Amino acid sequence: MSTSATTQLRALMALRWQMARTPGLRFGIVLGAVALGWLLSLVLGSADGLDAPSLATAVELAPTAFLGFGLLAVIAPLTAGGGNEVMPPDQLVAYPVRPSTQFFGGLLLAPANLVWVLQLLVLAAMTAYLTIGGSLALGAMTSLAYVLSLTVLGQSLAWLVVGLRQTRLGRRLVAVTGGVLLTGAVLVVRFGYGDDVLDASPTRSVVDGVVSGGEGDLVEWSAVTGVLLLVLLAALLTGVRLCDWALRRPGDSGTARRTAPVRRRRPQRSALRELIAVDRASVWRA
Repeated sequence: MSTSATTQLRALMALRWQMARTPGLRFGIVLGAVALGWLLSLVLGSADGLDAPSLATAVELAPTAFLGFGLLAVIAPLTAGGGNEVMPPDQLVAYPVRPSTQFFGGLLLAPANLVWVLQLLVLAAMTAYLTIGGSLALGAMTSLAYVLSLTVLGQSLAWLVVGLRQTRLGRRLVAVTGGVLLTGAVLVVRFGYGDDVLDASPTRSVVDGVVSGGEGDLVEWSAVTGVLLLVLLAALLTGVRLCDWALRRPGDSGTARRTAPVRRRRPQRSALRELIAVDRASVWRA
């Protein structure tokens, strides 16, 4: 009888909790969660203490802040080497762990990224500023849908990269794509097209949805929030399938050629110098 992904995920998280045996580590984890909640409450209540010019500047920078979080949520899992697993897949070969369990486990580990947490605090502050004098709850729902959808989308793309990197052609494709995107980002910054990219980004629509929620405009708020929820659902379904595909795909790393001709080093004048040369070469190789 197979167990559900939720049951497997609870078991894996409990195992990870038991593996935290360092003195003070469990206390630090709980303290970090409590501190995050406390910081969120402070950030959400910081709008009342801003003067008018500072509030206007913060509202003007809101699309940039939302775009920054979106880029971070997508890029961070990729720079971490792909999907973040609760347990390495190699240690779970003998156990029938569902791919959905691995995928949802990576999502639970997203708050472990300090930069992700800092960006979340920035978005919470921006939401409070955009909805000042209005409904914070409706604006926060739109921001939460944005955070969840982009985080899930980032994990889905990370598992796509994991699957592609199993073959030599996929690794080349990933490298070329990364180089093209990096070159494009450098050119955008170099030639001053940042404002045009920001104007074309969908984060302005997200900000408008947050503002509409604060003002009580349920029509625009429902449209923006509904689209974000649809993106979240599509990213969840696609991410689970991509995780399944990546974990089942055979790799070709074992077929790569490991031998190559190496030029012989010139002989040293004494045995001591020979030992020193070998030792230094091993250090550089390591």
